[in-house]
Amino acid sequence: MYISGYAIGGIAMTFMTAFFGIVITMLRAEWKRFKVLKKAQAALTRDRIVRAHERLTVRMRVTHAELRAIEELYGAYADLGGNGYIEDLMKDIRALEIINTYQEGE
Repeated sequence: MYISGYAIGGIAMTFMTAFFGIVITMLRAEWKRFKVLKKAQAALTRDRIVRAHERLTVRMRVTHAELRAIEELYGAYADLGGNGYIEDLMKDIRALEIINTYQEGE
């Protein structure tokens, strides 16, 4: 049985089209999953900063270690595309008295 070069080329082209169609579909699904995970990570990071703000503004002071950790969270949140609401909370936190360690009674 003889198959012409054109037939083989057509078969190869059909295979390649199907293959790339599958790859593109998989990439789209992964991109959608990535966006959902990014949104979830931003929400979790925002929640951590909000809770820290609530705790620290009641206490009216922050340790160096706490401030450094919150600044790292804020940097990640901003890199994830966070909004200005958290920036306002960070201004409040940065304005608190900075202490070296937890003081007795806390």
